[in-house]
Amino acid sequence: MLSKHVLNCGFSQWYSLFADISIDSKSMKLSDDFIQYLLSDGIVLPKSGSDGNAEEIADDNDWGDDNDHQNGSHRLPDGGGDDSDGQSSEAEAAAPEFPEMDAFMRAALDSLGAVFPKLNWSSCEDSSWMSATGTRCLTPDDVYLLLKSSDRIVHDLTQPFKDCTDETPPVEHELVLKKWVDMNPSMEFRCFVANNQLIGTAELRFTYSIISVLSANWRTGITQRDVRSYYEHIGHQKEDIIGDIHRLFVTRVQNQFPDRDFVMDVYRPTRGRVVLVDMNPFGATTDSLLFDWDELYARRLDIITADDETPIVPEFRFLTSGAGVQPQRYSMNSLPIEALNGYSLDQFMDGFHIDR
Repeated sequence: MLSKHVLNCGFSQWYSLFADISIDSKSMKLSDDFIQYLLSDGIVLPKSGSDGNAEEIADDNDWGDDNDHQNGSHRLPDGGGDDSDGQSSEAEAAAPEFPEMDAFMRAALDSLGAVFPKLNWSSCEDSSWMSATGTRCLTPDDVYLLLKSSDRIVHDLTQPFKDCTDETPPVEHELVLKKWVDMNPSMEFRCFVANNQLIGTAELRFTYSIISVLSANWRTGITQRDVRSYYEHIGHQKEDIIGDIHRLFVTRVQNQFPDRDFVMDVYRPTRGRVVLVDMNPFGATTDSLLFDWDELYARRLDIITADDETPIVPEFRFLTSGAGVQPQRYSMNSLPIEALNGYSLDQFMDGFHIDR
């Protein structure tokens, strides 16, 4: 993988090409001061991030999704009230201020309603447990809290080219606020495109009737994105799903993205409608989900060296029973490090010098 492949999957690079088939979003370049704030130890939220008695932002969900999520907003204590130790005033004095970032966030919230934050490549899914509303943000404080608590955000800022084989180029980091959409996880899919040809081997192969509706230029492997759950209806709808994704690819994505090898995430809220959610590099930095990167690389090499007349069978991988369900992603992030390291209760108490 080269650094240009990572850069091409940065939000602004691909969104400028596919905004009409993606989710409404706003972005802003990060200042050096804000980057240093995100990388600093501890979690101190900026002064002006709280909305006080902000009104609840209602869902604006026209995506045909039936899932219900909590609409409540969380707000951190504002440090008000008496504090004989003066700790509140000290914390308040240490809180940084980012007026331009605050203004951008508030304008985005006014325009989009609730938002989902991310940087150039990664979102804050790993820190969603920190917020009562998960990754659904209603105030600047919600955004700050998720960004400040996320290891994935730190990776974006410090190691975006970790798996690249060439020199590291400069990066303009940006905050992206996407309009919150309450997605049905069973309708999220990850598509692997290599040299415009299908890659991987599938548990469930399509019949000839499915292959025949795909043009010769449709060459990608598709996997269920949420591998934490078994969804019976995916198997019943597989022909419609692959047909809808194929239609989006050949009409809007194919030959429009600068790389021939890439991974795209899509969401299918209703029959006949598919939305582009994200673009990812074709490499180990991207989760292969129900595929394996060794087999993906091998299939890519086979396809590059194969005769143009060699038929390529498209594949769609999804769980066919609950036996294949994988663990919850980031489930360990909410556990204290003592639990992860296998400390006993006595060792844990000793760490706090608790008298018994």
